[in-house]
Amino acid sequence: MKQIIFFFSFFLLTTQFVFSQRTNFVYLQTEPAQAFQVKMNGVSYTSSQSGYLILSKLVDTSYHIEVSFPSNKWPSQFFHLVVNQMDRGYLLKDFGDKGWGLMDWRSLAVQYSKSPVEAKAVPAAAIEDSTDFATLLSLASGDPSLRARTEVKIDSVQKPVVIVPAQSSSLKDTIASEPLLPIKKAEPLTMVSNDGTIVSTEVITNPRCKEMANQLVLDSLSQAMQLASTDTKRLLTASKFFQSNCFSVSQLKQLSGIFKTDEGRYDFLLEAWLYVTDRTQFDKLAVVFSNQDLVQRFKAMIQ
Repeated sequence: MKQIIFFFSFFLLTTQFVFSQRTNFVYLQTEPAQAFQVKMNGVSYTSSQSGYLILSKLVDTSYHIEVSFPSNKWPSQFFHLVVNQMDRGYLLKDFGDKGWGLMDWRSLAVQYSKSPVEAKAVPAAAIEDSTDFATLLSLASGDPSLRARTEVKIDSVQKPVVIVPAQSSSLKDTIASEPLLPIKKAEPLTMVSNDGTIVSTEVITNPRCKEMANQLVLDSLSQAMQLASTDTKRLLTASKFFQSNCFSVSQLKQLSGIFKTDEGRYDFLLEAWLYVTDRTQFDKLAVVFSNQDLVQRFKAMIQ
């Protein structure tokens, strides 16, 4: 009986440990729209031409990022991102005399750029891990050393992060106030109609989506985008519809065909990523690009 209780407890703690390793994303958008580049952990990420970027597969920790602009139009900006079991969204904006800042979509707090981090590694020290998970591993194997974990201390010299509440009411009108929520994968829902026919319906897997665009909305958006003279205007038109409706992958594939360039399609899908009902199928939209470089960028973005 004790063995059963032990293994049941071990299973529960293992499940909790694995769940704690889930990854999140950070969504960045510039205002006004302009391209930028983010350097994080030695890797560079380039935004779309209209200023959208998704940093995916982020674990629960803090990240120091460097934001730069094409042709060094502005000096590099340095920010501190904290990921803690939730997706985050930020508006990257020049606040004039206060400099560049990141506005959190959730709290509307603004973090202003700070000096770059000058970090040097300090020799690692083994300290005891008193978590239940480590204790169970130690008991199960009879090896007390499993209760020790390695921690690397970082001796850094940096200015404190300055975060202040957003006071300008005009900014609230330009950003989405709904929080970014984790995505839960769902299976297609199958029902049987009155005549015995099996019907498979599309399940909304994006908790941000409260209403899916119907055929009337899709036709209205399609017509409005076709009347626009440039891809930029088509993107702005779609953005207005995204505020009140979410779209399926098949609908987005149809709309992406209205754009004249692959860059336009890439910008469109990057913005639509927050408003797609079946996000688990989003990778299938890679077929809309003829440029293989953009195909690879698109796949890397949604991984």
